[in-house]
This record gives sequence, structure tokens and C-alpha cells, in this order.
Amino acid sequence: MPVQPNRQVQHSQSLSACISWRQWGNVVTFDKAIASCLRKYATFQGRSSRSEYWYFTLFVVLLRIGTTILDRIAFLQHSGRPTGGIVTALVMLAVLLPHFSVMVRRFHDISRSGWWAAGLVALITLAVWLILFSGLSGPRTIGFLAGVAGFATLMIFLALPSTQGENRFGPNPLNQTV
Repeated sequence: MPVQPNRQVQHSQSLSACISWRQWGNVVTFDKAIASCLRKYATFQGRSSRSEYWYFTLFVVLLRIGTTILDRIAFLQHSGRPTGGIVTALVMLAVLLPHFSVMVRRFHDISRSGWWAAGLVALITLAVWLILFSGLSGPRTIGFLAGVAGFATLMIFLALPSTQGENRFGPNPLNQTV
């Protein structure tokens, strides 16, 4: 089926309008996101953009992979079994608070209270606890369903676009200098 030229031109025009940098304001890069999150280590006020949250989450995942590899190399006994994990545990503990604070600021960015983030994280934690430590199948099923529902809700909220303009938590972070 031949492509109609008019539709192709309209598509390319709408695509260029979607990726206009002027429309997005300031763009948060990987290094700016990490610097901003570490600078606001325990700041639960204000807003964080999607890119800032997801770049910092990527940083935490890469950090976890790197420290796990380091632990496996550094703490390998003669038996060939890894025994450690202390480096990973300490580094993950160090980034726990900034990761949660950027999540709260991300919730602020979509005009939700940080208590939503705390509640969903608590729900997921409870669900994991039920799955791991409950000997009965009923609580495990409830834990699994609650965990899936909590995780899905959390991912949806974290993927929502910013509230345009200023909201009760402050100005849009993409319209500010980072």
C-alpha cells in the first residue's frame, strides 16, 4: 500500500513538535540528576522531574551491579562461594534515603503527597514479608496480589507526566535551572 505524502508530512510535523526542546524547558541529564539527588540527600520538599527520578534510579541499579561484582571478587573464599555483600549493603544503605526522597519529590511533581509514596512502599514491603515469612498459602496469595497491585500503582505514578506549571509543592522542575 503506497504511503500518502500528506499524511507523512503531517506525521513528521507532529513528531518535531513533540520533541521540541523549547517545549520541555530544561533537560535533566544523567550527571545533573545524580548531582541533584545527592545534593538534596534528605530533602523531601519541592519537585523532581521524571528524568531526574529515573536517571537516579538507573544510577542506583548500576551502583548495585558494580558493588555486587566487587563483593563477589573481594569476598570469594577458597571454596568458591561468595561470603560478603558488605560493600553492596553499605552502598545501598547510603543511597536509600536520597532514593526515597527523590521518589517523594517525584510524587510532589504529579501533585500527590509524599505519603502516597510511603504508603505504597510500605504495602510492597508488607507484601514481600508475607510472601517470604508466611507459612500459609492464603497470606502468601494476598501478599503476592498486594505486592503486584502496589508495584503497578507505584510504577504508574512514577511514569505520569509532570503537573504543568506551579502546584502546591512548587514550580515545575523543568522550568527551572538544575
